[in-house]
Amino acid sequence: MKNEKGYQESFDPGSTVTITKEMRRNEAVGALRGMVLIVILVALASIVMPSGVFASIVPVVVSFVIVAFPIKLILIYFPNRGLLIRCREKIVGEYGGLAVHQKLYVNCCIVTLAGTYLIFMVGKPFEVVYIGLMIAFYVYVIIYDGMRWYRAISDNLVGKAVIGVSFFASSNFAYSLAGQQIADIVHVTPTNFPRTIVFIAIATIPFIMVIIAGVVALFIAIMPVFFAFPLMLGGSSRRALEWLLAGTIKKTTANYVIATFLFQVMFYGVMAWSAYTTGRERVVWYGEKMSSATSWLIYNFDMYNGRECKIKMGAKIAPLGDAKFLVAHKSSEGEIIFDNPVKCDDLPAQPAIKE
Repeated sequence: MKNEKGYQESFDPGSTVTITKEMRRNEAVGALRGMVLIVILVALASIVMPSGVFASIVPVVVSFVIVAFPIKLILIYFPNRGLLIRCREKIVGEYGGLAVHQKLYVNCCIVTLAGTYLIFMVGKPFEVVYIGLMIAFYVYVIIYDGMRWYRAISDNLVGKAVIGVSFFASSNFAYSLAGQQIADIVHVTPTNFPRTIVFIAIATIPFIMVIIAGVVALFIAIMPVFFAFPLMLGGSSRRALEWLLAGTIKKTTANYVIATFLFQVMFYGVMAWSAYTTGRERVVWYGEKMSSATSWLIYNFDMYNGRECKIKMGAKIAPLGDAKFLVAHKSSEGEIIFDNPVKCDDLPAQPAIKE
């Protein structure tokens, strides 16, 4: 169809907007102006910024332009703009109909693809930044899912009991690890150092998380064995489960249940395996740091400069019961040394302390 200026018009099906050649040309000119503005900003940045920082930012800008400008031109000159509009509206509608956690899963895929592209195109020094931002977003998704599952489980008495037992078991396990850590250093009953055992129990949380990650990774690895047969049965297995449980489990109203489940399996499987392998490689280093921290905590938080015993200047003591004390002092290199438990009468005489 010809308009008064002789330009060919194309009508978007389902839309009242008429797209002319002049409109397309104006959109293309606007995109080119944006490109020119980017070039000007980059030129100004080359004057103001240090050469090292500028050389690092240029690949980021180039990677953005390589993707954004061709997409913009395709959207401008695509012959059937109405099809693009309908596709966009369909995608937006489907995305809007998803549950919040499903939207986060979709965003995970988008972030992963964008981050992979940037890492491939730009590389260092922004590689660490991109990976850090991606991991931070993944952790946010995991925390959101954890809170969502916690609310779902705590809605009934059985779920609350499971949460309570899990908390009690993990706390007891953390205190046990902390007690073993203290006993390996001072070789006495760790209950004599209550402040240190609390701090070390908190510090053992990464160990417990690595163990949990390993269990989750193992469970997901063997999960297909248990779910293969129900998936083969399709809807029959779901109806059989509903009959068996007499409808006590609420039926989900979310869309794309199977796709969501498969994404959760892959996502949490990869995250759990990554956390387990990374933690296993760092466990020796973390154990050494925790050992030195344990000595420092005992010496500074659970020992004191007492006069019950005749100890040398700078030494500290901690009561162990049965008239016995643990004595510790710092070496010339600053290392904390714990002596064997002794009674005050068994200690050698020390010079009197002047008042």
